[in-house]
Amino acid sequence: MAYPAAIRYGLAVAVMAVGIFGLNLFLNGGVSLFSVVDWVLMGFFTFIFFVVVPALASNWGPPGEHEPPGPFRLPVIGNMLDLGEFPPLELAKIRSKYGDLMSLDVGSRKIYVISSPEMYQRVHVAHDNYTSSRPSMDNLRVWGKLFPGPKDVGLSPAGLNAKGENLGEKWKQARAIFSKQMTPKLVKVQTEEILKEELDMLVAKLCSFEGGVGNPIRAVKLFSLNTILRISYSTRLEDHDDVKGAEFEELLAQIREVDGTPEKYRESIPHMLDRMFVIMGLPNVPDFFPLLHALPTLPPPLSNEGEASEVAKLRDNFVGDLLKSHRRSFDRENLRDFADVLIESAGLMGFDNDAIIQISWDMIAAGTDTTSTTLLWFIKSMQKFPEAQKKVQEEIDRVCGDRWPVIDDKEHLPYLMATLMEVMRFRTVAPLLVPRATTAPCRVGKYELEEGAQLWTNFLSISSDERFWKNPQEFRPERFLEEEKHLRMRSLNSEGDTSMFKFIPFGGGRRLCAGYNLAATELFHMVSSLTWAFSFKPPAGMRPEDIDMTIVPGLTAQPLSDMQVAVERRRVFSVPRASEAVSARDTVAQPREFTVTQNRELQVEGAERSTRHVVLRADGDIEYRAGDHFAVWPSNPPTLVQRCADALGVDLQQRVQLTPVLASTSRPKRSKIRSRGSLLLLWAGNMGQCEDYASALADEASKTFGFSPTVKSLDDVVGKLPLSDFACTIVICATYNGYPPDNALAFNDWIDSKVSGSEDDSGSAGALAVFGCGNSSWENTFHDFPRKVHGALIAYGYKDIIPLGLGDAEEDIDADFITWKAKLWTALSGEQQEETEINPTFKVTLVKERAPAGLARGRTRSFIKGEELASNIPRVKIVTLLEKTFDLGCPAKRWRPVRQIVRLIARNAASGSEEQARFQVLAEDDAKYAEYVSHQGMTVVDILEDGRTTLSACDVMPFLPQMKPRYYSISSSPLMHPDEIHLTIGLENVPDLRAGERLGTTSGFISELPEVDGAVTALVSSHTVPKSFRLPRDAATPVILVGPGTGVAPMRSYVQERVVMKKRGDAVGPTVLYFGCRRSDEDFLYRDELTDLANSGLLDLQVAFSRETETKRYVQHLIVEQGAKLWPLLEAGGNVYVCGDATNMAPSVRAAFVTVVKEHGGRDQQEAEQYIRHTILAQRYAEDVW
Repeated sequence: MAYPAAIRYGLAVAVMAVGIFGLNLFLNGGVSLFSVVDWVLMGFFTFIFFVVVPALASNWGPPGEHEPPGPFRLPVIGNMLDLGEFPPLELAKIRSKYGDLMSLDVGSRKIYVISSPEMYQRVHVAHDNYTSSRPSMDNLRVWGKLFPGPKDVGLSPAGLNAKGENLGEKWKQARAIFSKQMTPKLVKVQTEEILKEELDMLVAKLCSFEGGVGNPIRAVKLFSLNTILRISYSTRLEDHDDVKGAEFEELLAQIREVDGTPEKYRESIPHMLDRMFVIMGLPNVPDFFPLLHALPTLPPPLSNEGEASEVAKLRDNFVGDLLKSHRRSFDRENLRDFADVLIESAGLMGFDNDAIIQISWDMIAAGTDTTSTTLLWFIKSMQKFPEAQKKVQEEIDRVCGDRWPVIDDKEHLPYLMATLMEVMRFRTVAPLLVPRATTAPCRVGKYELEEGAQLWTNFLSISSDERFWKNPQEFRPERFLEEEKHLRMRSLNSEGDTSMFKFIPFGGGRRLCAGYNLAATELFHMVSSLTWAFSFKPPAGMRPEDIDMTIVPGLTAQPLSDMQVAVERRRVFSVPRASEAVSARDTVAQPREFTVTQNRELQVEGAERSTRHVVLRADGDIEYRAGDHFAVWPSNPPTLVQRCADALGVDLQQRVQLTPVLASTSRPKRSKIRSRGSLLLLWAGNMGQCEDYASALADEASKTFGFSPTVKSLDDVVGKLPLSDFACTIVICATYNGYPPDNALAFNDWIDSKVSGSEDDSGSAGALAVFGCGNSSWENTFHDFPRKVHGALIAYGYKDIIPLGLGDAEEDIDADFITWKAKLWTALSGEQQEETEINPTFKVTLVKERAPAGLARGRTRSFIKGEELASNIPRVKIVTLLEKTFDLGCPAKRWRPVRQIVRLIARNAASGSEEQARFQVLAEDDAKYAEYVSHQGMTVVDILEDGRTTLSACDVMPFLPQMKPRYYSISSSPLMHPDEIHLTIGLENVPDLRAGERLGTTSGFISELPEVDGAVTALVSSHTVPKSFRLPRDAATPVILVGPGTGVAPMRSYVQERVVMKKRGDAVGPTVLYFGCRRSDEDFLYRDELTDLANSGLLDLQVAFSRETETKRYVQHLIVEQGAKLWPLLEAGGNVYVCGDATNMAPSVRAAFVTVVKEHGGRDQQEAEQYIRHTILAQRYAEDVW
């Protein structure tokens, strides 16, 4: 019980009175009133009375009756001495005495310490609105200098105050930007290649430790920092040995002398980040005694504000310099990275320059320190606990074999993930997490928490408490596979189960780490790749038990800086060179302009088919990888553009304004929707379409029909079906030449081993609806995998509520999906649903003034992507839209909104006219409309001309087909042609309603590009390439390339890549190329180049000429004939790559390899097919076919 205030004040006044009397007597030799000395004394003791006495009165004694218990508080300093050198450890020691909710007073600051999962739930979940804010930066001066909110994400205020006012509007806006950019899908698409390339740099550095020992701290920190810098600012810092030992004090001296951000001390940013997190974790005395802020800055160890100011200056220089550079090159139409997103959002969100610096600094600082520190503790744990390291490596060898791990292996590496989680528990990176603050009084049990207090969660104490963990001082990953298997790295708030809060390395609730998805992906890539490649051992002469796991105190718990590791390579793999490891920084790619420097015919004149070799350059660096795709936005032919303009009756130079159309507000409000239960939406696909469909269904399910949706990939539910909590299981999946998508490989294995052979048709597993995405041009394998999934789940006990839906991308897959979706909602809701039309997302308004004639071909806004049409675009010429934005040559049957144009024609035709009657029938009769648009070569321009009526261009343009990029495999290697991109393009003829036949839109565009100043709008695309269709990271792996016709394009890039590597001395395995064409003197593409490489021993070239023998001879025939040569390559772990025709060639080549396995591997037919199937699932047999 606290001493009564009257007693504390009485004692303080008595002390003051005695002091005045004694000093007066001593100084004056007696009591003398109103002397100068008396006035000085009275002033001094007045200060004491009004300043010191309240401090004594408020801090003296034990906590009050309604406060949580805590240690005795000394006058003035309170519990400062109880914090010790490392507060989390000292507080853990006294937890047993004072309980799981402890009260501290340090100076004038109130602190509550949480030390159990249950108390975390009672404080941070039950009172989330009032306990999710951060302490005022006025109270944390060191933090305030380093993270000067309230404009950032990490330390901005949030929640409600006692009046119910929202304190976190800016925080919500900033976090929304983070969340939008850090979804699992975007992290996977935008960062996976960056992570792999930066890992190559780290691997190369660790390889240099072989034969001795090394300190990995700088390399690991630089890896994490460069990953974040590339994602946020498309830049990186190089590792130079001459700055390896740079001292921080020398760096600060340079900052004082030099304005700006010289390159010479940019390399010390990793060291600066280390110092920042250290000083943030050290006590700063003035934070607890605000009056001391009026005095000059105190020296360490009392205060670290001076060093924090210097660090802040470097931060502002460094990030400010990056931001200035970004602003100069910023293009709203070509967003490159997270910084560009922030710049674009600044106007909408009201962010100023400081806010952008703070938000991006959040990402750089937090994203660098926590992941790098976790990896360092992982490496030390592998040194200290070799048994765990051995189990991790055995598991990863079983799953990955001799290939590098990929993100899709994560679900199949449970022991690796358990080990990572045990490292995060055993050596907690953020011992006190990040402090929060109360924004209103809260009652927790019998205790009152006052407003404005700090909330510390002692994660170190929770992680080592025997009440919550069995033998917590023992390093035992198995705990996360046994008694703690329900725990995850990301906790979910739960009113019932509080045990999950004993493992919250990324925080919880609304303050969950905004970069969690990125951090989790980064950590998996790091630990899986490094344990696959290396064994980490103690230095020679040191035993594992001698490894020092001492923590360096700070906001994050760092290992000792003199860390020494002996690294041993576990297998042979090529060590990438620094320049190659970052040769393709696959940031958020945006279209740019490329210039044609060569455009020549590859075949002889008169050949049956024309193929062109195109070479392109661009201003600035071109970053790509061998095998990447090149997305080209073509222009419509001028004749088609003019025909469309004439049909619409518009001037091509007329300007229009585009504005977004708000979504319909006719849907019922959520509060009026009857809750109908839960839906499980499962998806699988490589290109994003299946996930988009699933997300759209989930959104409609909750907002329109009252269902609670859960969205997962098929691989997420392996072995878990059926899930009884769901009213219906909905599956949307694709197939790739008969094989499952990348995120359904494990599911495919599961239904093969567990589900196939089931004969339960009772429907006991639950309701089912399946929609397959496919392309009928692959007729032999059309919808193979969706049909397989559907059949297996029906056999497993599911029951259809609607028939299997089959979408065809060759026709109009969106229309197929809408039709299927209407049936689904009718079945689930019991209410008839109509097939809804696709409403326009933008509207067009004519701009009155006309552009001067001289600007007819000006380049201002000369390119607008289809997805930009729903943006505000104030002034754009109609010619720009008709040339590049709308696909005027698109077959009408493939673009569902064309139906609306038919309705417009019927509505605008002369009353009683033949046109009105004819188009009215087409508008209303589905069968007649389908027959009409299916005429060979029918385009939207043909429909406009057929209508022969005056339509408003503003009404028609929102329904025109949008131009989509055409993807081509790049046929050059950046190692051989770093400043060029080569394309190998076959020209295609398409039906034409008028002429009978014409060149396709892209073929015509490419064929007419001049070699001098021809311009192409395009971008390098990595994410559209199948994951398995990449050269092995270990160049010593044999590769077999099969690419007849223009399928040779990616094979040429792979051949060039391996030729350069071999010439520079790398260990490169055999490279065999199977090429096929009609005749050696007609269409042997790149004949001289390939034969020269073959003659020099750099390539094993095999060519099949189909028209030079009596019987047609294709690549598959050569493969069977040369099986004796190919079988040892397959058995040695060789990779097979096939590119070209999906309908006939790809299945025939696969059958040829089955024959090779059968004849030379001693297998029967079934075993040989299973062998090839396993190579496909192991990503050693890859196809990129069309």
